[in-house]
Amino acid sequence: DAVDNLISYHQIVSGQPADVTNYAYDDANRPNLVQNAFGFTQIASDDDGRTKTITFPEQAGYPGTRLDYDYTNAGQPELMTWKTRDNASLVAKWDYKYTKTIPGTSIVVDTPQQQSRQVTSSFVTAGTTTYSYSQQRLMSATDTAGPDYTYTYDNVGNILSEKIDTTTTHYGYDKAGELCWQGGTAGTTAQKLSLTCAAGPAGSTPFTSDAAGNNLGTTGAPLTYNDDSQVTAVGGKTQTYLDQGNDLRTKSATTLLINGPLGITAFKEGGQTVYISRLPDGTPLTSRPTYGTQSYFITEQDGSVAFLVDPFGYNVGSYTYSPYGKTTLGPGVSQYNPFRWVGQWQETTASGDPGLYKLGARYYSTTGHFTQPDAMEGNLGDPRTMTAYNYAGGDPINQADPSGYSAVDRFKKFVKKADGALGKAGQVIGVAEVGYNLYKRRWKKAAAKATGLVVGGGVGAGCSAAASATGVGVAAVPICGTVGGVAGDLASKYVEKNL
Repeated sequence: DAVDNLISYHQIVSGQPADVTNYAYDDANRPNLVQNAFGFTQIASDDDGRTKTITFPEQAGYPGTRLDYDYTNAGQPELMTWKTRDNASLVAKWDYKYTKTIPGTSIVVDTPQQQSRQVTSSFVTAGTTTYSYSQQRLMSATDTAGPDYTYTYDNVGNILSEKIDTTTTHYGYDKAGELCWQGGTAGTTAQKLSLTCAAGPAGSTPFTSDAAGNNLGTTGAPLTYNDDSQVTAVGGKTQTYLDQGNDLRTKSATTLLINGPLGITAFKEGGQTVYISRLPDGTPLTSRPTYGTQSYFITEQDGSVAFLVDPFGYNVGSYTYSPYGKTTLGPGVSQYNPFRWVGQWQETTASGDPGLYKLGARYYSTTGHFTQPDAMEGNLGDPRTMTAYNYAGGDPINQADPSGYSAVDRFKKFVKKADGALGKAGQVIGVAEVGYNLYKRRWKKAAAKATGLVVGGGVGAGCSAAASATGVGVAAVPICGTVGGVAGDLASKYVEKNL
């Protein structure tokens, strides 16, 4: 529409009729209605634009489904409830707490990090998970329903050990942060952190990396790359992309992936096509296969899928996650839905088990470690960002990295409109920086910033043109803005360093 709200999305997958999702907004541009093949889903938002209520389409004579979300004054998730559509019966509830008692006192203070999460439900084992932190990193997650997790880290934030109840897995790295081995024995200091990868303790599983720092996986689950460090195969499954990065993936083995303006909006395997409708912020809303069980997504505020519910309001699938994303599938149709932790796509291994997560530009192994180095440099002001491979700075409870570029507040949503606005603002700021550096006679900085603007603009425009030429069109707009920005930033850094 005139203010760039997405109001309609049409897609046609070969051999299938057109799939259409329509959106409506209130006077404050907050979404209030989503229409698709299921019917009308009603949305209510608070004054800050956060989703307050999702009421899925009604099926006469059945309980239906409604989700309610509440937030703290600081905008953190405080409560989520799953109820019947008439708001009469509670099905499940999630409580989040951020208060902490100062040791040795009775003083209770608010904290920016989640201290506990309580789940009440008849479908999964209910329990309360309590979290502890040190240096802003997660140290433990103790669950009354089990299991319990404990972590140790090296000085730069790589996970040295993960203890699940009584079983501990240890990890070793080289100086660049590349994973060298993992196993049940701690190993020596030299084995845990060496200039180049050292052999791990007896019985450990070795890992190797190529010259670009890309993890090559294991013998049983190899990862392969081309000369541009693009992942070409995961565990023997060929990966295909629209461009030269990993962001816009179009095929995984024989599964065709359809990328829309809000994420993957359909995927096709053989004769089965599954359509995914999303909220305007990208959160998955409904799943509609051409045959089989249709379902609604029961998602927490960060987008993680907790349950799948059929249109009549009955639970047909469920998921539980470790702090760093290890995924346990419940019964029913859980295995057929790939959108899980923080709402992202999870690969399936050759044996049918949950595998790597595809997080934007990189693949992630649920051990707190990406398989490729970060393209974005860290910030000395936050030492947690200085490692090239670790996930979310060691705090997966409060931070998330769905883009594969940098961690953000786990409970904030970023949409296409924001990407466009930030891109335009960045261009204005960039031009101002060039002028200021010239005024201050900072020739290298001015040249670097100017180069970045030219390269970034060119890459972004080229990306958009290629997208239009290949028929992807508007679906690639937000991705192209991000790709252009990253290219411009890298070009700026190169010029400033080498001029």
